[in-house]
Amino acid sequence: MPNKREGPVQEGPFFLPKIMDKKLVKNFLDNQKEFKLHHLTTESYHPLSKELSLYKEDTYKLLSIFKDVDLYALDKLKNYLDLAIQLKSDIHETIKSGGKVFLSGCGATGRLSLSLEFLYRKIVSQNDVISFMAGGDYALIKSVESFEDQIDFGSKQLMELGFSDNDLLIAITEGGETSFVIGTALKASKVSKRSPYFIYCNPDSELVHLKRCQAILSNDRVNKINLTCGPMAISGSTRMQATTVQQIFVGACLLYNEISDSQLIKRLNKIISSLERLNYTDLCEFVNCETSIYKAGEVVTYSCDTDLAICVLTDTTERSPTFSLKGFETVDDNKLSLSYLVLNKKISVEQAWHSLLAREPRCLDWKNINKDLTIRALYQFDISSKSIKRRSSLKINNIFYVENNLESIELSLKKHKVNISNNDDLFMRHLILKVLLNSLSSAIMVKLGRVRSNIMSYVKPSNFKLIDRATRYVADLAKMAGHDISYASAQKAILDSMENLEDGQSVVLKALSLLKV
Repeated sequence: MPNKREGPVQEGPFFLPKIMDKKLVKNFLDNQKEFKLHHLTTESYHPLSKELSLYKEDTYKLLSIFKDVDLYALDKLKNYLDLAIQLKSDIHETIKSGGKVFLSGCGATGRLSLSLEFLYRKIVSQNDVISFMAGGDYALIKSVESFEDQIDFGSKQLMELGFSDNDLLIAITEGGETSFVIGTALKASKVSKRSPYFIYCNPDSELVHLKRCQAILSNDRVNKINLTCGPMAISGSTRMQATTVQQIFVGACLLYNEISDSQLIKRLNKIISSLERLNYTDLCEFVNCETSIYKAGEVVTYSCDTDLAICVLTDTTERSPTFSLKGFETVDDNKLSLSYLVLNKKISVEQAWHSLLAREPRCLDWKNINKDLTIRALYQFDISSKSIKRRSSLKINNIFYVENNLESIELSLKKHKVNISNNDDLFMRHLILKVLLNSLSSAIMVKLGRVRSNIMSYVKPSNFKLIDRATRYVADLAKMAGHDISYASAQKAILDSMENLEDGQSVVLKALSLLKV
């Protein structure tokens, strides 16, 4: 549980989009029983990080805590390595017989799926892996939260991509309860002769009470792989430990599907050992520097090599929904996001997106939705190097360089530089960069007051699961302050606070204010 000694949260120079949607609220109230997720491991508070924000002035300690939680998750992963053998075998058999492997996800696991396809195309140099996420490739930049709660949207996207009876689906969901991902697995179980995989990070005993989970857990045509790895370092932030464990597990099976069973287990253990040896505190000066940049009202643009770009993009875009920051701006928006991503090549926006994905973007042009998710909308986010000049014309713009050198990953920001030695393949480099950037960006947000204890106090409640999460946080933070607030009272305060929310406000802290806590 959160610690009572926590002091007031300081506001920072941020933007929070207005998110009140009366239809969303009504649907939540009608279905809220299915989205009360307080009992899930991935939604709980990790005991190793419960005093996280008390160390906001101690960057070394913050990064040490994040590493401790990562080590805890990696240690849990060691218990599941034998489960990878059958997945690796089924992937190999599918590809050998001329079938394709499809990867589905939503939010963080959607970005994970797209990253794995990129790595497969780069390392294996074949195109028999197809990835997709809720909302299409547009959601790589900005999550389309309304899609997450729709089972039918999952099956629709799967079939539009040409899924057939000889194909294999690997459905990846951090919590195991995402409706969209469940929809992809259920559809695949009916269409293909190959049983799909459903990969998740909560115990079955916690999920079986939810109707949508019962449909998948009781389905004998679906292979279930449970990779429970404990709570997240910041409560509910499954972009961290859960997706790290899933990226290791699925990525190794996919990228090394031709090696023997014993070689696969050896490879997995080598990956885990390499991550365990990482020195997170090498990033201390980067955390302090980037924090000071934001406090000064300046921005950061990450400029990186094509081979690492999708990994860096994932971390920078996921800061927005996790900490209620303004997301990446379009080319005609003069309000800049705090962080942004560009490729360090002089190419067009279309070429930049193709390079980042190692393929043409797959976007949606559905007529029955009120949001533009087409490729035209995606290209409004210019990730070519031209955006450095554009952003620099509007604010002081600091360049964070990420380079993929022969024997290391090199990071540099202002006068700070570090080389992370690694002679392994691109998959290992992506994993190293993922865990380090996750910790770097999360530490920055702790230092800027976006986390209280280890609670995601600036959560953006833009779907059913996140409305429940925000409600629980209000009740828990009130309890920290010595107030007994019921779930119903906290929920009303959250829904009231969602209306007319001002830029820069936390809906959780606004609700606490309404409750006079």
